[in-house]
Amino acid sequence: FFPSKLFSKAFFCATISSMKTKEIERRFLLKPFNYKKLLQDVDYNVKKLEQFYLPSKKDEALRYRSINNTSFIQTIKKGHGLEREEKEKEVSKKEYLLALEQKEGFIIYKKRVSFQYENHTLELDIFEDYLKGLYILEVEFPSINEANKFHFPSFLQEYLIEEITQKRSFNNKALSLNPFLPAINELKSKPNPQYKATFNFTLHPFINIEHLLKTTFTYLIKVALNNLNAIKEDKSNSENLHQFRVSLRKIRSYLELFAFAFEKKFLILKEQNLQKIFQYTNSLRDLDVFLEEINYYKTLLPNHLQNSFDEIEKEFLLKQQEKSIQTKEFLQSSFVQNELESLIELADEAFNQNAKTIALFYIDKKLQELKNEFFQRAKKLTLKDKAKKFHKLRIFTKKLRYLSEIYALFDEKAKNDLDYFKTIQTILGKHQDGFIQRKTLKNLQANSKELQEAIKFLRKFLKKESKKLKKEFFSTLTPSQDKS
Repeated sequence: FFPSKLFSKAFFCATISSMKTKEIERRFLLKPFNYKKLLQDVDYNVKKLEQFYLPSKKDEALRYRSINNTSFIQTIKKGHGLEREEKEKEVSKKEYLLALEQKEGFIIYKKRVSFQYENHTLELDIFEDYLKGLYILEVEFPSINEANKFHFPSFLQEYLIEEITQKRSFNNKALSLNPFLPAINELKSKPNPQYKATFNFTLHPFINIEHLLKTTFTYLIKVALNNLNAIKEDKSNSENLHQFRVSLRKIRSYLELFAFAFEKKFLILKEQNLQKIFQYTNSLRDLDVFLEEINYYKTLLPNHLQNSFDEIEKEFLLKQQEKSIQTKEFLQSSFVQNELESLIELADEAFNQNAKTIALFYIDKKLQELKNEFFQRAKKLTLKDKAKKFHKLRIFTKKLRYLSEIYALFDEKAKNDLDYFKTIQTILGKHQDGFIQRKTLKNLQANSKELQEAIKFLRKFLKKESKKLKKEFFSTLTPSQDKS
């Protein structure tokens, strides 16, 4: 073995004599897919590649590559983008291993799947190890004119994210220097916050967690502020307070779901502050829900009992007015304003290095974990279980739904999961509301025989509804589950 300094100089000089060629290549970023299934009717070849880089000048790359651990290539590339200068020669395994001692950055491991399409050879690079999840399609051309004429294969169109020929962060040298997958922090469509805490935009699949959360938090806080302004200007109804709370509830769920990407002190502080806001607004929300239900209750009661709730309704309306004034004052406080501002700005210091992870790959894995846990929990429930157990699953389902909602920003196929967990949440939400209403009715002071009779009638009705909702919930699960 040569001393490393002598080796690097001698080896570099030896490369100068290698042949110069022009590499004209277009590169495309793809979503992960099952290549064996997609190419089952196509002849393809698979090679295992291992490659690394030595220090070099800007816009120059000195690369060593092992192909199936049987042949070893040294390549020098100059330039950037569509057309580059390339010098290449075969080296011995011994020379390859000597170069490995002086590598800069990480070793790239990937599988290269080559196949023919029309008159072109397509090379699909499926990256492994720390770059797992990255799929890049490369196509070389004899001329720039041929490159410009190339039409992307229609059978791969649904997996195409975008062309990355000019994106430096996705060239192999840049990938070897970065322990995280490169992010493309662009919005596919511009957010337009209204009053509902439902996302109305799409995101680039290669956005990282930090940018994802900054985008979604900004959107949700703007929705919260829109509803807060309506409350301040006395133009609100109970739905404004509800959407304000939903916005913050989603943020709290995302703080929990992506906890590994945040600094611990930040998480603790945000949880404390958000909990304070929820606690202060809980009672008004409960009053709003009860008053909305009273008119419905009247339609259920026999004719001679329909006026029995008039006094109760007046009492609750007074409580609602009083609580509404207190809540409005709290929502206008500097504490709430400062908290909303801190969440909309989301300083870089709130995040750790994990926030550089590509969001979609983490969400995909996390969503599958949560779905498995959901069905495991659901299987353990029976009709005889109390409301508390169903409520716990409801809270868990909210997290699943909120994560599915983020997933749907990247992939429309995720809307099936989103719709399913919305349905589950609605059923379990009605079940929990019914339980709270039964409890509220039980605690009412009945000053007349008619009111006593009405309360008894409604509590019996709500109990029957509870059983119906449980059965409806179980019917959404797999038929094989025995919930008798």
